[in-house]
Amino acid sequence: MAIRLTNNNIDDVFFSIAGNNAGWRTSDGRDDELYLYNGSSIIQLTRNNSNDDTFQGISDRYVLWESDTGRPFNEFFLSDGRIRRTVQLTNNNKQEYFGADDGAIAVGDVAWENGYCWLLWFFKGRSNLRWHESYYFN
Repeated sequence: MAIRLTNNNIDDVFFSIAGNNAGWRTSDGRDDELYLYNGSSIIQLTRNNSNDDTFQGISDRYVLWESDTGRPFNEFFLSDGRIRRTVQLTNNNKQEYFGADDGAIAVGDVAWENGYCWLLWFFKGRSNLRWHESYYFN
């Protein structure tokens, strides 16, 4: 059975589906906002006036996304679709990246790298842990 998730005259862009979760983005006329259908209800994950938001990964429970916060670099966020809780994973002035498989997410664990000396970070439920460090110089 198909379920209609949107009903508007704006282009909604589908991102991905995992388990009962389906994620998409849509423009509110000023920027892109992110939405999640968690199997029972639609949740607006972002609600801001000028920050473009982009999905990076989705699992059967979690959504990984980044936001153009107006700083030189984007910041990363993790949302739990079941309890409607969002955690900001980064808050700095560094360019950070997800791996080759964007959205390195599994069961709420997230891995990413920070660009200066290629620190690998790992989020384990409540805090960010520095996992591996290797220096790279041009």
